[in-house]
Amino acid sequence: MPGVHAMSKRETVLLAEADAVLRERLAAALTAHGYHVISVQNGEEAILLLDRSAGEVDIVYADADLPRRSGLDVFLKAKSMRPGVRFVLGSGPVGERTCESLARIGVYAVLQKPFALEALLHCLKDGVGNARSFNKDATTAIAEEV
Repeated sequence: MPGVHAMSKRETVLLAEADAVLRERLAAALTAHGYHVISVQNGEEAILLLDRSAGEVDIVYADADLPRRSGLDVFLKAKSMRPGVRFVLGSGPVGERTCESLARIGVYAVLQKPFALEALLHCLKDGVGNARSFNKDATTAIAEEV
């Protein structure tokens, strides 16, 4: 992929996604790009994992609509344990005001589903500095790419 390079330090991504197919595709793609990926299927599992190994997690990607505990619950737990952890929220369409509100509380980025793998990699590698919304129009949808 042009413009996207693997990082020198292998970062750990906690990937919390309820959709099994999407979770597997994202995990495989992120691993192929040099990330260590820990996958879970719901918010409760994500929070338990953060309790046990928050110091090992560099980045959290969580779907907003996770079962058992929401992506926002996962964010709040991650932020309380590691204030500097990068948090990317996967979501349906969100407005600019919502993104601004999420940025104020520390969400790193919001990715509107379906999103492009390149958009997720950009959030993980380069960061966006505030909650910025990416959507499928930016590039090819992840379902076509991964």
